Amino acid sequence: MAVCETTHWILDCGEGHGCGLAEYSDTGELAGWFCGSDLAKGRRRPREGETQFLDPSTKLEFCCHDISRVQLAEVLDDLVEAELVVPKGKYGERVSYGATETLEEIISGVGLTLRA
Repeated sequence: MAVCETTHWILDCGEGHGCGLAEYSDTGELAGWFCGSDLAKGRRRPREGETQFLDPSTKLEFCCHDISRVQLAEVLDDLVEAELVVPKGKYGERVSYGATETLEEIISGVGLTLRA
């Protein structure tokens, strides 16, 4: 069973499906979630006057379990203005990762890179 947990949230995507959660570390508000193998995802609706993208320096509590690097790029791409790139030869790798870091550090930590 793929279960992802942060301080305030638990996501269970069911047997054989990867998962991921991101919450704002200062408020505990849910920033986004995702389940794979058939990718399903959700994110917070921007407040009036806010952009949908997060500043790369935004600190998040992030957890993912058994999700492909390509799916991670697709999910995190919704949160950043720059394009996310999966390094050559890393497409099929599955990732499990948990940390409270900036969005930029999380992207690096899961093995993705930003292309402006």
